[in-house]
Amino acid sequence: MKQIKTNYGQYINANFFDLPIAPHSISTLITDIPYLDYTKAIRNGNGNLSEWTEFVVSMSKKFNEICNENANVLIFTGMWGESIVLKYMEPFFDLKQKLIWEITNPRPIDMLQNHRMKNMLNVIEPISWFVRGKDYYFNDAYIRKFQNGRLLNVIKCGRSSNSPYSSKPLMLIELLVQTFTDPNKVVLDPFAGVGTLGRVCDKADINWVCVEKNEKTFNEGAKNF
Repeated sequence: MKQIKTNYGQYINANFFDLPIAPHSISTLITDIPYLDYTKAIRNGNGNLSEWTEFVVSMSKKFNEICNENANVLIFTGMWGESIVLKYMEPFFDLKQKLIWEITNPRPIDMLQNHRMKNMLNVIEPISWFVRGKDYYFNDAYIRKFQNGRLLNVIKCGRSSNSPYSSKPLMLIELLVQTFTDPNKVVLDPFAGVGTLGRVCDKADINWVCVEKNEKTFNEGAKNF
């Protein structure tokens, strides 16, 4: 198992489901689940909806095991995967709010196959905010500052690049980390891609763990640390 350590966190090349994470040890979890891998497989005839559902079921149970009694869980679900994620997360967590990332620099429509659905996916992306208990961390002052004094569920910013490895901008992840993470706790990204969350947390002096299963993606992300 390859890993990179910094002063505040660890970037690990491993399958999240195989890691021995202590029960009820995570207070904030922010992740972009790999729904696109499943949609591509289904579209290409190499997968089916039941595989995606099984993944979400396993993910929800694992999140339930490792998150503490006052946890925040923020999941980029994609338009396609949102309903299934809600169905299997809600037995364990309360859906606090649906946030919307409005992408101000969407990718050109001619790069996309399914024009109608894909155009939506590249203009907005839903973020489901789940909580547990009543004492979850929420820094409303930070998000109001970002949103010019308003507490809105729509967050406007552009993609960081057209790279297949990194589409979530540092600004967006920083907003989520600073708004939903107690600076004295640990934040986890179990499907971390190139480790953008770790880069943000290192800068903010917040303890973090990022896990990425794909070795090629991990090696690309390792260049950032």
